[in-house]
Amino acid sequence: MTIDFSKFPKKPGVYLMKDVAGKVIYVGKAIHLQKRLKQYFLPGRDSRPQIPLLVAKIEDIETIVVSSEKEALLLEHSLIKKHHPRYNFLLKDDKSFICLQITKGPWPALKLVRSKDVKPQKDVFGPYPSAYAARKLLNLLQRLFPLRECSDYVLRNRTRPCILHQIGRCIAPCVDKCSKEEYSDFVNQVRSFLKGQDQTIVKELHKKMKIASEDMEYEKAQHYLETMEHIESLLEKQNVISQSKIDCDILGLYREGGFITLSLLIFQKGRLIDSQTFPMFDDFQEDEDLISSFIIQYYLEKKEFPHEILVPLVPSSIDALTTLINENSPHLVKIMSPLKGSKKDLLQMAYDNAQSAFQKEQKQSHSREELLLDLKDKLKLSNYPEVIECYDNSHIAGSNPVSVMISFVNGIYDKSRVRKYHLSTEKVFDDLKGFEEVLLRRFRNQDLPFPDLIIVDGGKTQLNVAQKTLKELNIINVDLFALTKEKGRHDFGMSQERVFLPGKEEPIVLSRKSNLLFLLQSIRDQSHKFAITFHRKTRKKSIIKSVLDQIAGIGPKKKKALITHFGSPKRVQEATVDELKEVSLLTKSDIVKIQEFFASQ
Repeated sequence: MTIDFSKFPKKPGVYLMKDVAGKVIYVGKAIHLQKRLKQYFLPGRDSRPQIPLLVAKIEDIETIVVSSEKEALLLEHSLIKKHHPRYNFLLKDDKSFICLQITKGPWPALKLVRSKDVKPQKDVFGPYPSAYAARKLLNLLQRLFPLRECSDYVLRNRTRPCILHQIGRCIAPCVDKCSKEEYSDFVNQVRSFLKGQDQTIVKELHKKMKIASEDMEYEKAQHYLETMEHIESLLEKQNVISQSKIDCDILGLYREGGFITLSLLIFQKGRLIDSQTFPMFDDFQEDEDLISSFIIQYYLEKKEFPHEILVPLVPSSIDALTTLINENSPHLVKIMSPLKGSKKDLLQMAYDNAQSAFQKEQKQSHSREELLLDLKDKLKLSNYPEVIECYDNSHIAGSNPVSVMISFVNGIYDKSRVRKYHLSTEKVFDDLKGFEEVLLRRFRNQDLPFPDLIIVDGGKTQLNVAQKTLKELNIINVDLFALTKEKGRHDFGMSQERVFLPGKEEPIVLSRKSNLLFLLQSIRDQSHKFAITFHRKTRKKSIIKSVLDQIAGIGPKKKKALITHFGSPKRVQEATVDELKEVSLLTKSDIVKIQEFFASQ
């Protein structure tokens, strides 16, 4: 590609590199666009080993001029999210975060919520670094403080305590096993715990244990003692690693060629509460740009910020980056790269975590590669099975037939390549015709590149249908085989798997101890699980549509509100007028119509 560098502006801005198909493969920013773009193409200007690979794919470069470095950062972030360039770092886009909420009402409960689903209020805590961290904390709190875990509907309709009361996980407000004051006391303890007032709770529990003991309420005193022991045990495990009591995030980066791993350590009040790793491959950003891109993508959508972000390298755009973060944060956030002291030690810890995660990923990657090579050799495949697709149908007596296609890329389930299909319904549903329909729809609508291998769940009959369909579509470069259990065996976990190959009469029987067997079963089981889940959702929607849609004035929003509140049309039918009034979208007229409709059934 011959490039006239004089046509590029000498101003700050963003550049988009495109391949021969016009697809954006890389987005970058620069204070001086012309100088920066020259560095990619002039020998010796950019010595990174992966740059020649990127340059070889470039067919066109588009530039967008902006007035400042801050604007360039924002535009780069926006364009990366829009185009998903292959050679840029891209975090999964999820605008909601996991929080813990203490609900309102006479008997509050503690539950997980997404930040987008709740309005800011004093009893919403978080967001937490990950869903796993939030679930772990919720489970701990449910063991420490015996608040109810049931829904409002169940609470109103209980006549006797559930098993959680029997094992000491709930004090059963549903059947008046506790007073309002006693329950509120536990709610306040949960609230204090979530605010970080651990030692305050322990002191308060100790006082209450002493009072309960003096009043000869020994069972209550024992509960206070056990709760204190649990909390103190937890505090012992949470060693204070950072002497600073402010919230701090530490970023570590480890690189080997085009392979990169970012590690994020999250400290709150001096305690390491979580760590996350972000493995990447084919990322052509320089380390400073990569750190800058990560900070923008990770923090720009957040509602809560640390006071400090420690980074291994100071980005060249540090001033603009700090300004952007602080425009969204309620308090001052410092981005720094300490050169000595305890904070430097924390950066080393983050680096060690990134290196460890990289080495673990490399070992797993090598193991998966060996396994896929073994699969290719064992079954005499034409292609290395980098991308594997598997299909499965699901229906009940032909009703609501659906199918799914799931993919494994390099031996790992790839959620982004999942496709769901509603199948044509006839008087009698034919599984084989349904399978043929799915293959035709998948390969005629080429929104995804062809796979290297298709696995068919079934025997020779299903294999023949797949062969015939691919032949009709003139597809000859995709490997194919059918996977089915050993004939006449239905004992779970003991039956062998048989692989039918095109043109072969006898199947290949895989040993029960084979790693290949485990891989193929994982792929087949994932498709089966996804198909069943999709069918259940489809059937549920069908049931909802057939009942609630018949009620005059109940549109999609009100129908969704009813199902969300009650759980099923049957519970809507059983609901009293007072219970229906709790659904905020319903008017008095709607409630009358609902009651009249079900009364006439």
